[in-house]
Amino acid sequence: GRVVCWGDAAFGADAGHVEAKLRDVVDLVATERAFAALTASGEVVAWGDPLYGGTGQLSQVEMVQASHRAFAAYSKRWGMVCWGDPEFGGDWRFETGDARVLELSATAGAFAALLDTGSVLCWGHRDLGGAGPGRLEGVMRLVATNGAFAAVLAEAVVTWGSVFAGGDPEACASLGRVEDLKGSASS
Repeated sequence: GRVVCWGDAAFGADAGHVEAKLRDVVDLVATERAFAALTASGEVVAWGDPLYGGTGQLSQVEMVQASHRAFAAYSKRWGMVCWGDPEFGGDWRFETGDARVLELSATAGAFAALLDTGSVLCWGHRDLGGAGPGRLEGVMRLVATNGAFAAVLAEAVVTWGSVFAGGDPEACASLGRVEDLKGSASS
């Protein structure tokens, strides 16, 4: 599809300088003051406040995600590339090796990537899930709230991040097998 912007230019509403590149958009994500569009050709175009990730362009991208102040994009070729506010998960770059990213989730200030090995990589604001839960294996699905992550395993759910946003590990300790999981902004 095509992207049309309106509103306050300070919050990403002015895409005039990238408008020609915003064709065949298949995903659109936003920080508090910037946008990033993923096109069908695998190109990511960002615009808006540079402090919130609103600058840049990448190619050969498979998925893109946003925290409140940063973007993360995954490419088989480049690995994980992140930009925006470093405290909120931006300014990171790392390779995933032979592992592929299956899911990319975000809280307000952190990211988590589910790899095809069943493990999870976390980065960003420590209190919002960026510190991770330690070593996890056999993860089938990730869910995020504004401040916490939950990982669905075959016989358990593991949570981490802010206890005020669903990251209390004790809360899910006795759930056992879970078919599906959803999160709201805070739980």
